Amino acid sequence: MNTSMQTGIKVTGISILALLHFSHPALAREKPLALQQLETAFEKEVTEKTRELHEPYQTALNKLYSQKLKSGKLEEALAVKKELERIQRIISPPGTKPEPGKVVTVRDGTYLLLAENAVLKGKIQYDQSSGKLIGWEKPGSATWDLAKLPPGSYHATLYYHAGPFAGGTIELTAGKSSEAYTITGSGKWKDQKKLKLSDLTISGDGDSFILSVLNARTQGIMELGSITLTPKDKAPK
Repeated sequence: MNTSMQTGIKVTGISILALLHFSHPALAREKPLALQQLETAFEKEVTEKTRELHEPYQTALNKLYSQKLKSGKLEEALAVKKELERIQRIISPPGTKPEPGKVVTVRDGTYLLLAENAVLKGKIQYDQSSGKLIGWEKPGSATWDLAKLPPGSYHATLYYHAGPFAGGTIELTAGKSSEAYTITGSGKWKDQKKLKLSDLTISGDGDSFILSVLNARTQGIMELGSITLTPKDKAPK
């Protein structure tokens, strides 16, 4: 069979499939229930297998993170924590939507306030490609629910990015206390910075962690990556 005949058969085959596709839009849009069930079961199995494969790595990362914190190597600890966050995103079930206000518990007892789980108001939005909150311009706020955290005192640290023309003032409200913080734009956007916040007291009575914009420079205040809350009794000494 020559090449032109083969090409003609392929084109004809594609044309027939296309004709079936467009002449029966219901077939193109709807999936049989049996197929949906198979897809769901397959996705669930893949997720479980992925979690199993990553579990030893997660355990090792958690151990390394604790070691770096105890030795005072905070920059290295932060790098490990970023990798933990990346792995957590990988093992999330396919199609899983961020949980509004959720605080993620890390095995070492630290709590993570991730950008993807923030409840947003104003111009602030979650940028899926970078995993950060952008658009920190007035008005705007990001909120996480602290109701499930054990009552007590916590060290809080903000991890963010801010270029030379960024910066401004944010207000943190947690429980019954509030305080303003200045974010100074400097260096390059790719450079991650951190800001130690005042220690927080969590009452366990429906508290929330709210970051609000007070004023912002031309490029907004920052791009927010995450916030860590570490119980005082588990913080490195």
